[in-house]
Amino acid sequence: MYNFDQIISRAGTDSVKYDGMKRFYTDAPEGAIAMWIADMDFAVAPEILEAMHERIEKKIFGYTGIFDESYYDILINWYKTRFGLEVKREEIVISNGVVPAVNVLAEVMTKEGDNIIITTPSYGPFFGAINKAKGRNALYNRLINTDGYYTMDFEDFEQKCKDPNTTLFILCNPHNPTGRIWTAEELTKIYEICTANGVGIISDEIHADLTRVNQKVVPIAKLFPDAKNIITCTAPSKTFNLAGNGHSNIFIRDEELRKEYMKAAGGASTNPFSIVATKAAYSQGHYWLDELRAYLDGNFEYIKQFLAEKLPEAVYTVPEGTYVAWIGLGAYGLSNEELEKKITQNGVVIESGRSFVDNADSYIRVNIACPLSVVKEAFNRIEKALKG
Repeated sequence: MYNFDQIISRAGTDSVKYDGMKRFYTDAPEGAIAMWIADMDFAVAPEILEAMHERIEKKIFGYTGIFDESYYDILINWYKTRFGLEVKREEIVISNGVVPAVNVLAEVMTKEGDNIIITTPSYGPFFGAINKAKGRNALYNRLINTDGYYTMDFEDFEQKCKDPNTTLFILCNPHNPTGRIWTAEELTKIYEICTANGVGIISDEIHADLTRVNQKVVPIAKLFPDAKNIITCTAPSKTFNLAGNGHSNIFIRDEELRKEYMKAAGGASTNPFSIVATKAAYSQGHYWLDELRAYLDGNFEYIKQFLAEKLPEAVYTVPEGTYVAWIGLGAYGLSNEELEKKITQNGVVIESGRSFVDNADSYIRVNIACPLSVVKEAFNRIEKALKG
């Protein structure tokens, strides 16, 4: 039994979420609750901490690579056991993060003048990756919002894929920020449209482990085991609260693309603690993760009940995946900027729709991966902000 109710101070740890908060949210008062950037306020699983402590006892932290094949065996077993995804050893490429990997992939998989499709609302760094790749154009496939439940506009998606300049689609599964888990039928349609039009697929599945207890992600690469136009981006960072380790695993089936990626990325990048933490997470973290998912389900259910009672005009659906709540507050007549300002000044730092590129007016994203007592206090403050 793990204690997810424990409140742990992160002050003075150089945490972006806490120590860096005032740089990004200057209106945040003392004692503001940080519910913006997506890392958790839960203690890392003790099995992982033990492995990292053992590595510290080795006393030297020089240049580090992965030379123990058990690392790959553990990773492959996790994805086979949890998702039914068969990953080959040679397909695995190490990166210091999913976002850096997407930045490189966006450049090597396209050329100047090409279009890259993202679904909106969108995780902001996807748009950033397109901007970083010189001369590429972002095309928005605006998701259809039905009372807080999002689906793809496939007619629009196919039209954009048929543009001869469109060469890449960045998929997010589970989708950030809406929390949708795309069904096998939806993923099949995405793949068929992309493949028929020569469009590559980057599938960011960093939140794939973080689903509601009764939900499960189907990796698009599992559905199409021979497809070489699918790149899968994964990491232990969200699942096990290890974002500060800067470590991810990218699955690239196409050998030539893999070589191009490695050349552009400058080779694999890792550190002593990332390796042992990842091995411990994927070999011993099953029970911790299952308890975490159940705890997060409780937090989401509390929010559902709170909004129904206190803020009934809010638009909210319990997300199928991720640990962020996506809440529509258009009924309160405030812009994204006004929502962000009022809620921040009332002591809760969230992200408004302005952080999610497009198709996100009057929405807020709230990171609820924290003790339930903190969630309760935060939503009391949000209610005060909206009613005050």
